[in-house]
Amino acid sequence: MIQGIVEKYLGGHSHREQDEQYFYNCPKCGSSRFTVNYNRNMFRCWKCGYSSKSVISLLFELEASYSDISEAKKVLGIQDHYKNRDEDLQSKIDKIIFNPKEEQKRIFEEKSWVPITSNELMVKRARIYMKRKRGISDYELNYYGVKYDRDEGMIVFPSYDINGDLNFYVKRTVGDYSFYKNCDGVKKTDIVFWESLIDFERPIILTEGIFDAMKLGENALPILGSLLPNRLFKLIVALETPEVTIFLDKDAEDSMIKMSEKFSNAGINVNNVFLDEDTDAGALTKTEIKLYLNKKREINKFSMIDQNLNSIQL
Repeated sequence: MIQGIVEKYLGGHSHREQDEQYFYNCPKCGSSRFTVNYNRNMFRCWKCGYSSKSVISLLFELEASYSDISEAKKVLGIQDHYKNRDEDLQSKIDKIIFNPKEEQKRIFEEKSWVPITSNELMVKRARIYMKRKRGISDYELNYYGVKYDRDEGMIVFPSYDINGDLNFYVKRTVGDYSFYKNCDGVKKTDIVFWESLIDFERPIILTEGIFDAMKLGENALPILGSLLPNRLFKLIVALETPEVTIFLDKDAEDSMIKMSEKFSNAGINVNNVFLDEDTDAGALTKTEIKLYLNKKREINKFSMIDQNLNSIQL
């Protein structure tokens, strides 16, 4: 049972509450408000915010043994990518996923941020804009953890890495004449936006902007431009993502072709979605996006994943 594996490293739970939430001491801050929901495969500290939609990432954080991680994956029905691999390859994959924290600039949520589901007047205005003008539902606002910055009057789109730490955020003003603002000191090419929400063991969709990704649905992620982040490429190859679909604007077709070649040469199955001239992906409705996805074009397939994993340059 996965609970037994987790408690082997985290210690016993203090109590259990509704929705099968088990309470423990947080491995990050020590608070007793750290909950694990085994039915939903997620955890969260209600004090420091440490969270993820994968109990497996918690086991990595707790430095669990490979045998225990493999057993937990088996229980959850997750393919074990470490099985029958040498230790050197395992350490390569770990190095990709868990870069040393001292090499990264740590960023934190600001006190002026509040959930966009708040009933404050200005926050409600931002939420109405997201729903009516952008077609983003309340469920999606909750799922992506969208917030509102009271001080700057901007919508905040936070991103968390696989450890549950804030790794990037984008702010934008409310309205048609929008202004964007990225967090300082972190290059968007060095991170994977919404990394904690992405299941790399399933097909994923890469797109340019945040609204595009929200409309494309679960397991779509924005690359925040037309350049492929190096970390994202390494994760896709290392975790053997079965298929990548690239959905970019017409003016980024050259970048899309280059990405396709890079993935294809690494043994990843790739699909390209070619938009019509003067079509903005962010302006499409969810129905229109589905029509385009149905017309995606498949790129050459290879089966060279193991070979390319061993040649990854870190």
